[in-house]
Amino acid sequence: AILARAFRSVKFFVHVSITEDTTAGRWRLVTGNNLQLISIAENIRDLLLPRQSILLYDLYQFGKVQERRLHAPAGKYRVAVIGRITPTKGLVELGRLVQFLDSRHPDHPYEFHLFGDIPFQLKEDAEIRRLKASRSVVFEGFVQDKSAIYENADIVLHLAKAEPLGRIFLEAIDALKPFAGFNAAGIGEIGRLTGLTDQLCLPAEDDSLNLYARLEEIRMNYALECERMRSAREKAMAVFSPEHYTAVMDQMLVP
Repeated sequence: AILARAFRSVKFFVHVSITEDTTAGRWRLVTGNNLQLISIAENIRDLLLPRQSILLYDLYQFGKVQERRLHAPAGKYRVAVIGRITPTKGLVELGRLVQFLDSRHPDHPYEFHLFGDIPFQLKEDAEIRRLKASRSVVFEGFVQDKSAIYENADIVLHLAKAEPLGRIFLEAIDALKPFAGFNAAGIGEIGRLTGLTDQLCLPAEDDSLNLYARLEEIRMNYALECERMRSAREKAMAVFSPEHYTAVMDQMLVP
C-alpha cells in the first residue's frame, strides 16, 4: 500500500490471503487506482468489500501425493488431523468428538493421529490433557514428509471453521482420501467448487454427533467416498491448477 502511494504511475498487484489483511485500516492509505487487490477466496473478497478485488484462487500443484491404498483397512481407521493443534484449527471440536466417541462408543473403530506442533502456551491446556488421556489419540508431532501422512491415513479430519482456503482439503482430494470437515469459510468454498458440499458437516453448538455421523458414513461407504474424491480432483484441477492461475495473471498483466 505504501509503495502504491509512492509510485502512482506503477500498477501493483497484491494477493490478500489472510483475514487480518481484509480490515479497512490495512488499506486506508491507498487512494489511487494503481493497486489491484487479488482475493484467494470468496470469503476474503467479501470481507474486503466495499474495496473491490479480483477473485483468483491460490494455486495448488496436483500430483504431489501418490495414489496408494484406497481400500478400507482391516482394523482401526487411521484418522489424520494435520496442522498446528490450536483452537482455530478445531482443538475444542476435536476434544469433544474424542470424548463423545470414547464415552458413548468405547469400541469405536477410529484412531486419531495428530500431525502438528502444540504451541508452548497450550501444552497444559485442558483440551490437550483430555486428548492425551484418550487411548484413541496419538500425538505424532510435526512431520516434514506429508506424503507419508496421506499414504498411511484412511480419513482426513480438518476442523477449522474460519480458514480462507483450506489447503488440507485440497491435499486430501489430491490423495483421494475421504474427508471430514465443516461447510464453513474456505472449506465450504472448496466443497462447492468440487461437488463435495453434501459430504461436509454444518457447524453446530456441539459438532460431535454430526462429525460421528460423517465418520460412520465414510466407514460404511469407503470405496464410494474414495471415488467421490477422484471426481472432486478433476473439478479442483480446473480451478486451482498452476495453468489456470498463470492464464488469469497473464490477462491481468497485459496492458
